[in-house]
Amino acid sequence: MREKIQTPLIGWIVIVVALACAVGVYFVEGLSWTFLILLIVNLLAVAAFRKQFSRNALAVCRTLVGLLFIFSGFVKGVDPMGTVFKME
Repeated sequence: MREKIQTPLIGWIVIVVALACAVGVYFVEGLSWTFLILLIVNLLAVAAFRKQFSRNALAVCRTLVGLLFIFSGFVKGVDPMGTVFKME
């Protein structure tokens, strides 16, 4: 039986592309749809290569998502009226 060769580099590439797309969506006004489509393709790549993520890459992903939620909660706590304005 042939073994799969796991390359942890694929996981790191997917993380870097996702971060670059997120920064691109925020800072580049004219190409936000392009970056969003690239993020969707990146999500499909995560589904396809999920077995090839190393433990370190998964830890980085979990940490980044946790920091995102902490930052989001902090912003909502600091400016609740701005959050209400955005929701309306």
